[in-house]
Amino acid sequence: MSNIKPLRKISLPPSLLEKFTFFISKEIGLHFPKEKWGDLEEKIKSLTESFGFNDPKAWLLWFLEKPLIKEELDVIAYQLTIGETYFFRDHRMFSALEEQILPEIIKKNSKSRTIRIWSAGCCTGEEPYSIAILLTRMPALRDWKVEIFGTDINEEFLKKAKKGNFKKWSFRAISEDIKAQYFIENEEGSFSLLPKIRDKVLFSFFNLADFSSRSFQNIDLIVCHNVLMYFTKPQISKTVNHFYESLNEEGWLSVSAIEMPYIYHDHLKIYNFKGASFFRKSEEIVKEKETEKEKVQNGTASKIITRSIPPIKPNLEEAVELLAVNDLYEECRQLFLKKQFASVIEKLSSHLALEKKKPLHKEHFQEIHLLIQAYANQGKLEKALILIEELLQLEKLNPHLHYLHSEIQMAKGDSKKAIKSLTHTLFLDSNFIMAHYTLGILKKREGDEKGFLRHKKAAFELLEKLPEDQLVEGTEDLSVGQLKELILALK
Repeated sequence: MSNIKPLRKISLPPSLLEKFTFFISKEIGLHFPKEKWGDLEEKIKSLTESFGFNDPKAWLLWFLEKPLIKEELDVIAYQLTIGETYFFRDHRMFSALEEQILPEIIKKNSKSRTIRIWSAGCCTGEEPYSIAILLTRMPALRDWKVEIFGTDINEEFLKKAKKGNFKKWSFRAISEDIKAQYFIENEEGSFSLLPKIRDKVLFSFFNLADFSSRSFQNIDLIVCHNVLMYFTKPQISKTVNHFYESLNEEGWLSVSAIEMPYIYHDHLKIYNFKGASFFRKSEEIVKEKETEKEKVQNGTASKIITRSIPPIKPNLEEAVELLAVNDLYEECRQLFLKKQFASVIEKLSSHLALEKKKPLHKEHFQEIHLLIQAYANQGKLEKALILIEELLQLEKLNPHLHYLHSEIQMAKGDSKKAIKSLTHTLFLDSNFIMAHYTLGILKKREGDEKGFLRHKKAAFELLEKLPEDQLVEGTEDLSVGQLKELILALK
């Protein structure tokens, strides 16, 4: 268990911070739970200076009572959003795009010879420009109409993106060959993107928390990485609904691995390609629409289906309630980190109404997942097992759930079922390091030396690609370097 950092003390009135967090959640989509209010207060101090005030409390009182001006929202977005990115950042995603996704789109759009891609939350432009470079290197797209849209809420990021001028730090994941082929080095040591690549991307302001003004349509691929993780659960749901409506029939959505568990949509199916997961607009819905159109043409339908998803009606009371639910999860997560498992079980069981034996729902994934871990840590393995097997019926393609299922089976002493769950995990995500490591150990125990060596090698090779001090996914405090030492010690 990692050490818990003490929460920063806050000096501003909680009532003011609560109003401000509700404001930024509503207007920008960003969520600051109570345990992050200390960090938020530091950002408010910077905002206070930016607006020409000396006292943060006075600025908050002034700002929250006045009409909203877009230029002021731009300043807030600049202070609160994060600008860490680089070219070809997610190598698994780009490999999957090149080998699987883009060939599918090319085949589907062979008649129109048009491809439309949206990089949502594009920061300073490295992601959409990486996509532009990838498309340029694909001969099949020669003479095609390629449209790439890069959007962000941070106007300063967009200004930098449009210039197409980058420092060395942006190139830490690409080869010298690509850098030499598509960039020109400047005297001061920065690199300028060639106009033929820069001109392929159209940048514009877009607020993912507000689709009322406009949206993109007929999109073949939406890439939105490390954005939704900062949103509230209701805002994630709302944004994903809009993404769904923006996609072409059978269009694709890519989010980061850490955001995958938070995406719930009945009509987006998960596909996994060598460790990179994508959502695809459901083919069944496409067929359903076509069937309904035929009925209308034949005069046998009473009405035309114009939306697959019911419209979301803004409701202030409902929004406040959903934010409270999100805060409950954050509160329970902190209790879990403090090993107060009984309190977590009491709060979440009551919230989920488990004593009334109500069926589980996907929208409660985070809470259920945390509750399962709390039960397991308290030694209540049967309750944990019942819950996770019910949750797996809703999320059969989630590798993290199958891995947690294997951990519970191991705690129960059932190695065979644990091996089965780990095999499912690796079928869904062949790059799941801890699944390889754990399965290797179990194979060793069973006397399967060949299986042990295969998974030991796979885990080590995956770790070799990561920084030594990075935490291993699926662990709380185990670094890449530490796990490599453990693997080397295995005989």
